[in-house]
Amino acid sequence: MKKIISLLLCVTMILSVFSISVNGAETDLAKTSISIKNAIDNYEKNTGETVNTKRYYFLMPDGSSGLRGTIEDYMYDEYAPSWYNDNANSAGIYWWDTQKIDPDVWPGYKMSKADSDDVYYADVPDFVEVLIFNNYFDGGMDINDPVYYDGHQTNNLYTGGYDVDESDIYPQGLPGFEDMIFVIEPGKSSLSGELTHKTISEGEWYYYYNNGCFGTVKDGDTRNCIRDDHDHENLYINFDPSDAGWGEYEKVYCVIERLGGSPFYTPQTVRTLCTDYDGDGIYTYDLNKSEINLKDYVVYYVYFMTDTGKRTRELVMQTTNIKGTVYATGELSDTYSGSKLRWKEEHKLAIPDFDDTIREYEKENGVEVQTYRNYFYIPDGSDKFKDANGLTLPNWFNEYYTDICITYMKDYSGGFPYPYPKYPVGYSINKGGADNIYYADIPVNVSQYIIGNGVVEYSAPTYSICESFLLGPECNSYYGDGLTDCDNMIFVFNEMDWYSSTTTAMCGGEWYYYYGGTCYGTVQNGSTNDCIRHDHFDENGNHLTQDLVVGDVDGDGALSIMDATEIQLVIAKLKNWLSNNAKALADVDNDGGISVLDATAIQLKLAQLSE
Repeated sequence: MKKIISLLLCVTMILSVFSISVNGAETDLAKTSISIKNAIDNYEKNTGETVNTKRYYFLMPDGSSGLRGTIEDYMYDEYAPSWYNDNANSAGIYWWDTQKIDPDVWPGYKMSKADSDDVYYADVPDFVEVLIFNNYFDGGMDINDPVYYDGHQTNNLYTGGYDVDESDIYPQGLPGFEDMIFVIEPGKSSLSGELTHKTISEGEWYYYYNNGCFGTVKDGDTRNCIRDDHDHENLYINFDPSDAGWGEYEKVYCVIERLGGSPFYTPQTVRTLCTDYDGDGIYTYDLNKSEINLKDYVVYYVYFMTDTGKRTRELVMQTTNIKGTVYATGELSDTYSGSKLRWKEEHKLAIPDFDDTIREYEKENGVEVQTYRNYFYIPDGSDKFKDANGLTLPNWFNEYYTDICITYMKDYSGGFPYPYPKYPVGYSINKGGADNIYYADIPVNVSQYIIGNGVVEYSAPTYSICESFLLGPECNSYYGDGLTDCDNMIFVFNEMDWYSSTTTAMCGGEWYYYYGGTCYGTVQNGSTNDCIRHDHFDENGNHLTQDLVVGDVDGDGALSIMDATEIQLVIAKLKNWLSNNAKALADVDNDGGISVLDATAIQLKLAQLSE
């Protein structure tokens, strides 16, 4: 950070000030009455030149807002002293040596109020190289005059920015401070210039977001605000290790990782340190002060650890899920493999809806997105989802399941936004009319994609995330003549592989013609009679036809209340199935299983027939 007060510039400024006024009584008459805008307009009119401007913001300290001091300042929990008083109620700006549009007298031009009570701004000619913010009051040079102490100003601020490694906060450097805000640092507001005997305050430049919010994240928003007196959404992660059994430790750290990447900050450093503000054993990590630009719908991992090296597992985190205070609790241990971490409050990943995203795109761009519909038969760990080796595919529905999603779209050629940043969560798709059936309307220019169960890898120690291989309208062994597309077809998962280094089940399968419900087959324009599901055949291998009445479990050729009773007896394990035919016919709701829902479906059918 630049902390240099230029001796030459200070002398120039003071001579200018001293020649005009000696005390506070005279300075009221000497204030510049013309605004910056009018001064620029007059200059352009008189010279014919065009003046370009840059906007700078200033946070006028009021003693109760801005940034608190640090422990090093010995002013912890203190704000910068107020610059408002009986003689000053606005911010001012001053510069010199441009030889054009310089303020005539100190304290210069009055700044304009921004979108917050304590934030001001000025549109300054772009050739201004050094400026000073003040409280638009000249306290004069007499240190014995009571009004002397009512005048406040910053040190000389160079608009040219920071060079690389010149700033602790911006080690990458900054080309300039346009559209940024200068904030006074507590504990550095009492520097007295030997030549001026004026109170000079130091501070720092920050990115300005709006509504008084600022921070160190470029292109950030209010979520990245570092103002201590602001209360924002998504502000804290609180961690309760009281049941961890971790023994003695002095410090707790919170580590946030990028999706599939490394931590933003090195674990067990100041940037990851949590604070027990109330002494109640609850450790808080301030996300806004973390200086990480966390974005909605992007998935991150978070874990906690102590200075003794004990830690939790990673936990899935999204900014849209953290509202106010969230506690992470659970059965914890001192080993990575045995540690567990859970959100105390319900924590479901916020996944944008695929249809809504398409509609938003159409509205914003005034176009209609052409789509084709694909269906998907999602495995649930039951016998109806087996691969060629008889191995049952893993259940996609588990404690971490949130939605069936589409992601990793390929061959984007315009007309619809490429959603790769959402990977691997993606967009949620629609539930079909039967259990395990989902569908999505795919933009025609998207030829490949992945279907997944909305679970993020490494989010917990006991789970499997499930994804498909890249799907697309490629023909397979059932269609020797090929397929032009897969519109209104269904993808059935019947292949499985595992990533060797992860807990990700990669499921493949085949495209089939879809007949409705959970029925599918290889006959184009077929019907349920062409369904190739194994539970749609009797014990002799004959396909169940419409001659058999669905729900006729007792085999008397008609649907009756006795059929519902038979199902209930089997569910209660008071009776075994008599035949495979009966078992197949008992699946009235066509969800691939036998449950009380099938008995209820029979009762509803009987009620409809009696009407």
